[in-house]
Amino acid sequence: MVVIDYFFSTAFAECIVTDTPVIVFEENEYPSLTENARPIYDALFSAGVVHTTLESAVSFVNKSFDDIAEWWNKPEVKNAVRDYVTTFGSTTNQPTLQIDENT
Repeated sequence: MVVIDYFFSTAFAECIVTDTPVIVFEENEYPSLTENARPIYDALFSAGVVHTTLESAVSFVNKSFDDIAEWWNKPEVKNAVRDYVTTFGSTTNQPTLQIDENT
């Protein structure tokens, strides 16, 4: 499990897109989000991926540490991650073909 301390870090996005168990926290208020992003981050928050305090993140890690895969593979988490990737992530198994198509 990767723990990141900034909501909008590139590392967080990379973990989500590569299906790597990750949680993110930031010691501020819930981030200011666009209308399109809010439901996606709300779902990640409900699934335990997004935390607004260090204490919450630590508690969640301690609770989930014995079986991270069980948590990460819950439908609620998978759906939230899928929605994030669909909206914010672009992936391909053949990047050179994609580049060729765009040139």
